[in-house]
This record gives sequence, structure tokens and C-alpha cells, in this order.
Amino acid sequence: MKKIFYFILTILIVSCSDTTTDDVSRVTNYPVMTLNGERTIVLNQGQTYTEEGAVSLAGTEELPVTITGPVNTAVPNVYKVTYTSVNVDGFAATLTRAVVVLSTAPSTIDLSGSFTRNGNVNKVTKLSDRKYICDNATGYNVAADKVTLEFYNVDDTKIYAPYQENTSESHISAESNVGTITDKNNWKWIIYASAVFGTAERIFTR
Repeated sequence: MKKIFYFILTILIVSCSDTTTDDVSRVTNYPVMTLNGERTIVLNQGQTYTEEGAVSLAGTEELPVTITGPVNTAVPNVYKVTYTSVNVDGFAATLTRAVVVLSTAPSTIDLSGSFTRNGNVNKVTKLSDRKYICDNATGYNVAADKVTLEFYNVDDTKIYAPYQENTSESHISAESNVGTITDKNNWKWIIYASAVFGTAERIFTR
């Protein structure tokens, strides 16, 4: 009997292009921004606000910075000025400055004293006519996480604590929204903290 062997030859064809892409990989320098001046500016009503701007670098290249958010010092309020820059690859960076404009009218509401939230005491000490400091800004019951914040009575209706770092034994950084003063015995705000706390409204009562 004849044995017939069949051999199957597989041919692998590799196609090579004469051209290559220039975008196989690339390095991008992300924008790194720095504010000129302070992160929080506090002015009295009617004072002049001077915009100090910000610097943005992508590696050694300085990038243009776009500034948004007008400040009206004739009206007591908290104004947020935003600084944005974008690198050549479309990556953006943003910083924010708070400009607090305080009413020049003598305050008729004294917020110093002890307030409570859920049975937890928040002691408020007056530093000047519209500036205070409190030792439990979130009304919390864990000693290491009690947040101490300086804050402002903007115009007897609005309350605001600017961003502050390491405000507790556990090194929490925090700031408030523009909260509401109902009267000398009642006020409320939201605290934006770097750890532990959510964004529930926190109501304090004397």
C-alpha cells in the first residue's frame, strides 16, 4: 500500500508600512498654577479691589490665564474669582480666590456665645465687629475631628468661613458656603471639608 503524505504549507505574510505615526507617545506638561497674593481677600464695603492675577506654568512655558468673576465692592457679599489655564494638549487647571466684602454698618447681631447642633456645642468667640472664630464648625462629637474656623458676619444676613488648612487635630482643611444668619440665635451653613464630613446643611441654635 502506498502511503501518501500531504504537507500543508502555511505562509505568513507580514505587511509593513513605509510610514509611521508621529503620535506613538508624547509627554505633556500639565499646567501648574500659583495665585499672586492671598487666597482670601477681606475688604470693607467701598474699598478698592486690586486684581493680582495668577501664574500658570507648563514645564518652563508660561501659559495665559483667563480670569472670571467680577467683584463689586459696593455690595457686601462673597465673590469668587476663578483663574483657568489650558496647556497645548487641552489639559486645564483652575484656582479660585474668595473676595469677602464686609458691610461697614455696625453689626446689630452678635454671634458670640455657645450654639448647639444635635446636642453638640460650638463655642463662638468674637474677634472684631464682623469676625469670629468657632471651635466646632460642623457640630460634631469626635474631639479629633472638631473643626475650628474663623468666619465673617458679612452683612447680618450672610455668614462665611474662607478656606483654612489643618483646622482640626486630624488635619482637616475646610471652608463654608455662604450661609444664612436668621437672627442672633440661629444660623446655618454647609461645610466643605477635606475628610470625614458630607455637605449636609448644619443648623446652629443658641
